[in-house]
Amino acid sequence: MKTAKNFFVLTSTAAALLLASGGALAETKNAEFHVTIRIKPVCEVVTNTGGAPTQDAVSTAAAADIDFGEYFSNHNSNVDGESKGSASNAIAVKCTSGTPYQIALTPTTDNNNAGGGSMNGLNGAAGSKIAYSLYQDSGRSKAWGDKEGVNTLTANGSGFTNYTHYPVYGRVLGNQLDKPAGRYTDKVTVAVIY
Repeated sequence: MKTAKNFFVLTSTAAALLLASGGALAETKNAEFHVTIRIKPVCEVVTNTGGAPTQDAVSTAAAADIDFGEYFSNHNSNVDGESKGSASNAIAVKCTSGTPYQIALTPTTDNNNAGGGSMNGLNGAAGSKIAYSLYQDSGRSKAWGDKEGVNTLTANGSGFTNYTHYPVYGRVLGNQLDKPAGRYTDKVTVAVIY
């Protein structure tokens, strides 16, 4: 029995020494897991249109709308116009930061990638058209096309804090104005491709 008692004492003593030395009996096993999120790119576009014009008036033209004004039919010089919002409003775009995007403009009447469209006559001018062109620059040298990668405006997203504004510049050639009196109008679709 003496042997068993000594064994017990030695074992208890060994355990006490091991615990006193900082828990040498404890072991650490490691494992891992992942935390993730995926941000998907998105763009928003606002044009703030004032609404469709009537025979007698432009319905409170706003932001992206272009009103070329009023001219007599014998006017033979080019007529320039730009979006009402100018650089401070016009087409407004927000895109995920760093996301490349393109802006394409498609007139309802024509889509020729050279920025061209036609305004249709209302009432007494019905059946007549006045051609116009849309541009990305005030010098009217860079046409604004309607297909991805062809004359589209290209930019990168800067996040959702503020909109980036893009004015639209238009031109009606002087030889287009010898038409029946009346209001002429067209609608342009803005597409943001990203």
